[in-house]
Amino acid sequence: MSDAQQFSMGVVPMTTIFPGTSPSEARCATAPTGDVSLTLVTADNVVVCTISFAAGSTIGTFVGGSVTVEPSDLLYVIGPSPADLTFAGVNIAFIGQ
Repeated sequence: MSDAQQFSMGVVPMTTIFPGTSPSEARCATAPTGDVSLTLVTADNVVVCTISFAAGSTIGTFVGGSVTVEPSDLLYVIGPSPADLTFAGVNIAFIGQ
């Protein structure tokens, strides 16, 4: 990931409460050499949650409160700055309620 890289993702076509921290899941193919934190935000810059990957770990941990998103809302995943150059192949499954 490059410094402060941003990715967008669509949300299911119904009102959804994020994060459903279980069974949401975050993994990476290559673990970071240092701790890495990703931030999930709405288009209005409301933080939905953070996903933390500990150094050497390929499994992320979700931390956050309850945020409701509506149909057609976009969510953005903000990467770290500076980037951890070994952190790669990130896959995130957000399961709302």
